[in-house]
Amino acid sequence: AKVIEGTDSTLNILVHPLVLLNISDHFMRVIFGGQQNPRVTGIIAGIVSGRTVEILNTFELKTTEVDGGVSLSREFYQQRFALFTQVCPNYDILGWYSTGSEPIPQDVKTHQQVMEYTESPLFLQLDTVGTHTELPIRIFEVDSTGQFVSLPYKTVALPAEGIAVNHVSKNTSTGEDAAARLQVHLSGLHNAVKILSSRVRIIVQYLAGVRKGDITPSPAIMRQISSLVHRMPTLDTGAFQKDHLSEYNDAVLIAY
Repeated sequence: AKVIEGTDSTLNILVHPLVLLNISDHFMRVIFGGQQNPRVTGIIAGIVSGRTVEILNTFELKTTEVDGGVSLSREFYQQRFALFTQVCPNYDILGWYSTGSEPIPQDVKTHQQVMEYTESPLFLQLDTVGTHTELPIRIFEVDSTGQFVSLPYKTVALPAEGIAVNHVSKNTSTGEDAAARLQVHLSGLHNAVKILSSRVRIIVQYLAGVRKGDITPSPAIMRQISSLVHRMPTLDTGAFQKDHLSEYNDAVLIAY
């Protein structure tokens, strides 16, 4: 697709670090899933105030290849949008994102599909292949002739975002060191769950023996078991179900 370099845009576009981290994470998860140099697609969202467009977050889209192009799953979008609005109720849909070095002809059709979700979508593209001295992203709009027009943008970060990005940059490891630390972490989790399971099994066996009459119940032990059980959340209350569903939806939104 032909690209026009725009210099006189009246929009003040601001991009936050979370957007780049989300797109990079989406791309890497697809890579680890077995695809080679995929083009991932998703929605960009944020806040519009006058002529200032602040891109704050993203969520992924499900695509299928149709006649050499890409078809967006409306059902998947509606499901993700419903979850997203629960977490970020004040954000508007601003456009879509994809990976690649340049817009391709099929991107025009994808852009038209996104127009069903927002009237004048922006297109943010992250280059995951080339070597760059600056941020490898470009932002486009489509003019009346159907051509992509490159728009200027600025990167901004809230204080909390700056701290988070700095933490990630200092603690990102690669190669054998990262694999070794992951193995230690997973081994610790496995051992903790294994110990918990064995102790719960002992309590269940003790109560089963008391119920059958094979074991004389100890009032002290029974009080400790009762106290332990009462400290656990009641799983069938409305409040617990509401909190659990909220946390589950947040986790699904972040993971997928």
